[in-house]
Amino acid sequence: MSTWLGMELPIAVAVVLVVVLFLLRRAPELARLEVRDGKARFVKGRIPPQLLEDLMDVLRRRPLPRATIRIVLDGGAPRVTASGVSEEQLQQLRNVAGPYSVAQFRSGRAARR
Repeated sequence: MSTWLGMELPIAVAVVLVVVLFLLRRAPELARLEVRDGKARFVKGRIPPQLLEDLMDVLRRRPLPRATIRIVLDGGAPRVTASGVSEEQLQQLRNVAGPYSVAQFRSGRAARR
């Protein structure tokens, strides 16, 4: 019985470490936009209003059936990642978001719930 109790603590510590590492694996998300049937919506986070307008303009130029655009914190700076967009569109989105700082995101407009 004492051997079993002696193993519980190391197992519990290992489980906690795995959970923490899993949670830290993903970059913190500053904002997320989703495109469904050609319509883009701001669904999560905070974003400067002018940047939101500019991103929507890029997404309207060539409507997409389905896409997800995430702006994440990477090395202390915002970085745009996306699925469902072409490399050209992704580069346009990155160019539009490039001048903005993390502080501008944090003080920006919140997504409507």
